[in-house]
Amino acid sequence: MFRKGNHLLCLFLVIMAVTRFTVSAQASGPNGYENSGKGYYAGAIEDQISVRDSLFLWQEKIRLHTDKSNFLPGEVLFFRADVFTGPDQFRVSASEVLKVEFLNEKGELLLSQFHRIENGNSVGSLEIPKKLNKGIYYLRAYTRWMLNYGPELIATKQIEVEERRSKTKSIAEGLVLHPESGSLIVKLPTQVMVYHKDLSLHKAPIVNSKGEIITRNIEFQKGIGRFLFTPVKGEVYYMSVEEDLLIPLPQVQEMGYTIQLNNLNSDKALINIEASAQLIDEPVFLKGVRNGTSFFESEIVFQGGPRE
Repeated sequence: MFRKGNHLLCLFLVIMAVTRFTVSAQASGPNGYENSGKGYYAGAIEDQISVRDSLFLWQEKIRLHTDKSNFLPGEVLFFRADVFTGPDQFRVSASEVLKVEFLNEKGELLLSQFHRIENGNSVGSLEIPKKLNKGIYYLRAYTRWMLNYGPELIATKQIEVEERRSKTKSIAEGLVLHPESGSLIVKLPTQVMVYHKDLSLHKAPIVNSKGEIITRNIEFQKGIGRFLFTPVKGEVYYMSVEEDLLIPLPQVQEMGYTIQLNNLNSDKALINIEASAQLIDEPVFLKGVRNGTSFFESEIVFQGGPRE
């Protein structure tokens, strides 16, 4: 009986051990206890939430600005990119590098640059290719982090490149160069009024046929300016609007009169009249007329000799 009891005890211990192993294995399997594997799945879920929150809290957006929207081949395009981060759009960026690309209408890359981002801002310029055809092009800017959100969120600005000939024609048609006296007269100082409804021509040079700068236009408000110079016989003068665009001034006359008016004083006007040497002894009358009404008429007597 003693030996038989020992055998039964051993068998009982083996059954208990197998049973504990089976229960333990089931608890750790996919159909085990409810809490089994909880730490692993919780960690994975937390990682997913962390990634999702990072993408939401650190999403970058760019507002892209250019100095204008229409360009000629060879012109320089200036841009500024403001970088905003997060749902509250703070003007900061964890990114340090901005990539700028210039593409054609088909999305083909023509130019690319890298610019540094500082204090949520990046500025730069690029030259429009000189042999570019007329058409629609695109400037776009983004950081590497923005690629996590898809191409539709990349900042893109449409640019139109025009034909140089058509741009030249429009500038010439919109520009008025009018001598105050109506004509440019040899050896007589003449003030020329300048007007353009669209362009600022401040300090635009006035050049002769040799390309020498004679003077520069001075604007007193956008698109309206003037310059003073003394024409020379046989010379031709131009206003240089762009690097290779010259707009001719009226032809220089060999003789005539010039008149300059200064009405800064509200009580009186100062009028300066000069005549060519050939006309200095000819009788001249100055008449003031407004809205068909004559206010004064006076004969002009020139003093001093002709200008040399």
